[in-house]
Amino acid sequence: MQKYFPSLVKYKKYTFCDNAGGSQVPIQVIKQVQKYIKDCYVQPYSYNNLSQIATNRLNLINNITNTILNNKTGKIVYNSSASQSMYMLANSFYDILNKPNNNIILTTFSHESSITPFERVANNTKTNINYWNLNNDYTIDCTNLYKLVNDKTVLVVVPHVSNILGNVLDIQDITKEIKKRNKYTKVIVDGVAYMPHGLIDVDKYDIDFYVVSFYKFLGLRISVTYMKNNNIDCLINQNHYMFDKLEYIDNPIKFQLGGITYENASSILGICDYFIDYYKHINKIYSMDVKFSRKIVEEVMLYIQNYELEMTTEFVNSIHKNNEITIIQDNKLLKTPIFSLLFKNYNLDNINLVLNNLNILSKTGTFYCDRLFNQLNIKNGVLRISLMHYNSLQEIKNITSMLNMFNFYNPEFKFDYNYNHNISDNFKTLQNTFNNLSRDIYYENERYRAFSMLNVDDLNNITCINKLQFRQSNHYNNYNGNITRTYENITIDVLSNPYFINNIREFIESYSKNYKTNNIKYLNVHQIRVMIKDSQNVTPEGIHKDGYNMIKIWVINRYNVLRGENNIYDKDKKLLYTNCLYENASITMNDRSLFHNVNNLRPIDKTQVAYRDVFVITTIE
Repeated sequence: MQKYFPSLVKYKKYTFCDNAGGSQVPIQVIKQVQKYIKDCYVQPYSYNNLSQIATNRLNLINNITNTILNNKTGKIVYNSSASQSMYMLANSFYDILNKPNNNIILTTFSHESSITPFERVANNTKTNINYWNLNNDYTIDCTNLYKLVNDKTVLVVVPHVSNILGNVLDIQDITKEIKKRNKYTKVIVDGVAYMPHGLIDVDKYDIDFYVVSFYKFLGLRISVTYMKNNNIDCLINQNHYMFDKLEYIDNPIKFQLGGITYENASSILGICDYFIDYYKHINKIYSMDVKFSRKIVEEVMLYIQNYELEMTTEFVNSIHKNNEITIIQDNKLLKTPIFSLLFKNYNLDNINLVLNNLNILSKTGTFYCDRLFNQLNIKNGVLRISLMHYNSLQEIKNITSMLNMFNFYNPEFKFDYNYNHNISDNFKTLQNTFNNLSRDIYYENERYRAFSMLNVDDLNNITCINKLQFRQSNHYNNYNGNITRTYENITIDVLSNPYFINNIREFIESYSKNYKTNNIKYLNVHQIRVMIKDSQNVTPEGIHKDGYNMIKIWVINRYNVLRGENNIYDKDKKLLYTNCLYENASITMNDRSLFHNVNNLRPIDKTQVAYRDVFVITTIE
């Protein structure tokens, strides 16, 4: 269905993997929003023709929303986001919560929008708060939730799908079990992360409140809260004071702060059109006369759910042999294609940087689930790959292929020293390329640098991957760690130089031999000139690792300098080897098990320019 998405057509080289943060928008939605702005951009509920058109569109939007949610008797409230909806709900419960000994239950593996609003109201009313936690093995145990419910439990807030775990909870069963224990307990469900992946049926769930955001499922930033009819009249008006009147006691307008954003609401009309077109596509219907119905929603969402199950299976099976990667999920529950990944030995930001520069648009972070990560003692969040039905199976294979490059190797190999006395014309040409480097602004001392991630799949055509930013964890670099740095690319004069190509080939051959892998398509290369004044420390980070499986330090020029020995240390930072690298000498080492640094250099003649030029070649993992 990628043909319906202008962004996917325009940016074919990109794989969109941050869909849980917001989906791409189909052409049907774009057209409906444009239609509203061009044809009837006026207030509804007036007597003029344009207003009547706007009113009719709004009525149709309500019908579509009710059909998607299968709302038969409840009320619908529109807000700008799920966070706003949850704050509105929490504050409307103030009077109910403001009674002695009441308690509420919140879920720590929820999005924060389902926690903070209710905490604040509960704290102001002295209501007790109980928390339903994820087990430390990432499993979800509903019996732990049910144990918290008692005759004073006023409210339970749960996610249909955690936007970290991606697992689907049985909302119908959960609601039923909670009501068995206390029929007066109100249940609020955050359906934001579930909506793109499964069929919603608020009528079947017999739920009190259900919140979704359409921008997570093809639309613009408009959220919807379903409210069961018998819940509205007991909730406090959150809108202007005139809606305190008795005539508005069961009217959803008292929860629509500032009214509806009509242009964003128009996107729901486009979602309706998308459902119809998708239905016609899967059933090979060529007639124009197909009317939107619940049957269409059911069939399309079932089709999407089955396809996404295939996607999920492909993803999990493709990385399950990589012991470096852990997926935070409950393996026993139904899974949506939301994958939160941990790596045992790799920095998540570095992996994310590499993926994004390979046009895999992923993201790292806590994704507003800080409670969960605090509970699990995971400090830096996860790398999240979140997919939609418009992602292809080939894209899944490409993503997992890239992820599997980050595998942990720790061979017996330690280091190799090489010194080539052959100073050919090609080598001299390579030396001259250092004269054109740009200033490295990230160091106090004067130095120049170019940096590229290279595609070395074809050594006859080595290419740069975009203009890659560079980042090291402060675990490895205490001087420039956790700083995203930008440099100019390595030039074509370098990439096409036969001497340079030969050294790249030697590095790949060494890596393949020592690390027993042929999965070498990309390398990082730094081209660095350090100017030497007085006694110069060229490694301000001290004894360190670069944070990769294997690295090569290759000296190209030493002009008017003394000293500067390269030192290699074992895991306890005891000196193993030292050697002063001269022109065309190199050290290749296991960066996982060894540390290194360089002794200070000093100029031979302080009145003359002095510098040291090196290439640093590393694996990307």
